[in-house]
Amino acid sequence: MSRIIEVSRLIIIFIIKIVLHFFWLFPVKKNRILFSCYEGNQFSCNPKYIFLALRKEFGNKYEYIWILNNEIKDPALDQIKKAKFLTVKYFYYICTSAVYINNVFFEPFVPKRKSQLFINTWHGGGAYKGNSDERQNSVVMKIKDKMRDSITDYYISSCEAFSKSWSHEFNIRYNKFLPIGLPRNDILITDTDNVEKIKKIKTKLGIENKNKIVLYAPTWRFSTRSTAKVFNLDLDISALLECLKNKYSDDFVFLFRGHHCMHDISFNSDDKYNFLDVTYYPDMQEILLITDVFINDYSSSMWDFALTKRPGYLYTPDLKEYESEQHFLTPIDNWPYQYAETFVNLLEIISKSNKQSQKEKIEKHIRDLGTYEKGNASMRVCSLIEKFCNEK
Repeated sequence: MSRIIEVSRLIIIFIIKIVLHFFWLFPVKKNRILFSCYEGNQFSCNPKYIFLALRKEFGNKYEYIWILNNEIKDPALDQIKKAKFLTVKYFYYICTSAVYINNVFFEPFVPKRKSQLFINTWHGGGAYKGNSDERQNSVVMKIKDKMRDSITDYYISSCEAFSKSWSHEFNIRYNKFLPIGLPRNDILITDTDNVEKIKKIKTKLGIENKNKIVLYAPTWRFSTRSTAKVFNLDLDISALLECLKNKYSDDFVFLFRGHHCMHDISFNSDDKYNFLDVTYYPDMQEILLITDVFINDYSSSMWDFALTKRPGYLYTPDLKEYESEQHFLTPIDNWPYQYAETFVNLLEIISKSNKQSQKEKIEKHIRDLGTYEKGNASMRVCSLIEKFCNEK
């Protein structure tokens, strides 16, 4: 039955693609640039940083359109045209924009025109996780991936390992990858010592500048994405904060950032004073910028944070289960941080950690994956767009 449903969806995609050719009656506007982030659910990630760089460099030379499903209060979006995902306006702007920038796969039903430039920025760096078995074994999914790739001009790549793994996993031509690093990571290279910027972000969050930050940001699981299952981690925040204070001789504030695909998560802690939920803070990169110690599991945000060379740890109590869901492209022992499968082990690793050894492990990881990050990715995308639009 599931196979019948998959095939039916594929037929619907082909029908929609044919119908959408109606919008080809309208000309492509050579100065119109369309942005979409997580299918219109956020104003963040790589599309945001490319947008801000374009505005800074070229002002109102271009017409900017954002796909946004809800009202987002941000001065940068004032007087910017918007459309909701899968609406008539959305289809109109897709078919009439010279450039379309997206941080997820492009919709397979989009009838791209030769005079358009489609850039997939993706939303993660490094090379940690591959396709799930379900995706790898699905013929229909492979057809959809091929349709998506056929309308994608470029994929932005953070490192050589990402380009190689994606080229293999999704059968993408290697020359489609732009070896420039992720635009969202520019600030993690250029602004790590920007005291005023860090202070400003802390102030927005109500955190005293003198306090150190420990961020815990677990990624999503297949088991929690489609259900209301609570993902319970045996993480004692009070014990963790005490361990960090003993190790680094500073008072820490615990920040939690949940993945937008996870429904719920629970903690074992009575300490509410030093706990702050930043799940809905609009910019993850700003949170990483102010973070002193990062606790992660399998999220590619570890690649982003590794660029700061600050200490991090991996808390992986469900390692065997997770690895059975999604195979690792890079062995976990070669990731930038040590991992612990129990909370007690996590505290031991923190207590025994050595700053120099940690830094060397991070630098080796970045070097082994063949980093492309230089802190100028946003401007390099701007140059590409400017060249394309001028040649039209």
